[in-house]
Amino acid sequence: MAYSDNAMMIDKSICINCEACTTVCKQIYGTTDDIYRTKMHVRESGTYPEVTTVYHKKACMHCTEAQCVMACPTGACHKTEDGLTVIDDRTCITCNYCAANCPFGVITFDRTKSIMEKCTLCNTRIEKGLEPFCSSVCTPKAITFGARAKLVANGKTRVKMLKEQGYEEANLYGENELGGLRVLMVLQHNPDYYGLPVDPEVSIGVTIWQYLLKPLGGLAALGMIGGLIYNYTSNKRELVKKDSA
Repeated sequence: MAYSDNAMMIDKSICINCEACTTVCKQIYGTTDDIYRTKMHVRESGTYPEVTTVYHKKACMHCTEAQCVMACPTGACHKTEDGLTVIDDRTCITCNYCAANCPFGVITFDRTKSIMEKCTLCNTRIEKGLEPFCSSVCTPKAITFGARAKLVANGKTRVKMLKEQGYEEANLYGENELGGLRVLMVLQHNPDYYGLPVDPEVSIGVTIWQYLLKPLGGLAALGMIGGLIYNYTSNKRELVKKDSA
């Protein structure tokens, strides 16, 4: 199976909020105490006695149209050859543009380590043919990993079953959103129940920055460097003239 075919799917109708995914991620990556690459969130809607409780695994969705990548001024936040979104701490200037433009709010600035933290979908494990840690420890098998096309098919089957069970709002989230997400979700209710944006789109501000302002910034930097080189060579010529006079 090619790396680019890999994806994860989270079936929210099966999740029991056991926090195994949160725990293993925390232990393996050793993030600062209050910083999480992935974490379960409990959300409630309605009023007693008609309260709907849902569990949401909050982590990077690895969007195809990734606003964090588009907004990054240094290229530190980038796509791997596998199409996953990662951040290179060596070139990151912690400007927080990635976090500010993430539609899912899953990038965090760790002040203690002075780095940006986010889920990488365990990209180094995927490169070795292994699955992410969170899916490997999920006891109820709410988190599955494999070929994206197969997960999409399985997800649609699950949605059909949930609708037959009375969940009229059941849907598969991530198949087409933002060019397609590498993390798919089977939802029993509308996305906003889980704190997910409905029909997310790349913002106009990020589009302007990526295609207009960012390139102009690069040209400005080149112009500045060119100006410095011109001044240096001009001054050097003047010194040579004075010495030869």
